[in-house]
Amino acid sequence: MAISCLQESLKLDPTSGKSYYYLGRCFSVFGRAHDAFVAYRHSIDKSESSAETWCSIGVLYQQQQQPMDALQAFVCAIQLDEKLYSAWIDLGLLYEHYFQFRDALQCYRKAAEQKPGKCHACLFFAL
Repeated sequence: MAISCLQESLKLDPTSGKSYYYLGRCFSVFGRAHDAFVAYRHSIDKSESSAETWCSIGVLYQQQQQPMDALQAFVCAIQLDEKLYSAWIDLGLLYEHYFQFRDALQCYRKAAEQKPGKCHACLFFAL
């Protein structure tokens, strides 16, 4: 339902980068990785690069077992918005998965700086 609504909205406004972003999120949830990547690419092409879009691309790469591409996407997200809490957490999870615990801890600390109220979650991941 959401996918068809977003596709209809894009017929009305094919320049909406945000609609492509949400379409990519929907495709990702349903395991349609290729379609998600295409939608995210359109999102980037149609609007200014968004940290949220790059973070979502990183998560998708991580799910596809492409850690170097995920790393690049998370770094891009952080360069666009260093206060994006989720990008720091996702980058930390990537580092942790590949036993780069010091780098992971540094990412969790950066996330905690952005969202002090969620510091307990960062500490949980770091332990």
